[in-house]
Amino acid sequence: MTLSVTVEFHGVPAIPIKSKKLIFSCEQIKKATVEEVIKKLLIIEPQLDGKVIDSDKNLLLSSYLGNINGDKFIEGNLDEMKDGDSLIVIPRMAGG
Repeated sequence: MTLSVTVEFHGVPAIPIKSKKLIFSCEQIKKATVEEVIKKLLIIEPQLDGKVIDSDKNLLLSSYLGNINGDKFIEGNLDEMKDGDSLIVIPRMAGG
């Protein structure tokens, strides 16, 4: 089984990588925690360290929010993600 996860960046978080969406896969697993997704993201896009992600804690910086599939805001880094899920990263100060 392969886990495929999309990470979407809205606003400022997209600036360091000049992309709004990253899709990556992990072999041999069915689900992963947000922490595992963030670790993988730092391998793919190390320039996010210190700008969007706190690599010491494997968390988004406090100025950003993470949301899974537009349904649930993450509460730390232990929330689980399944195949086909999206982690949406937005600035905490985003308005609408």
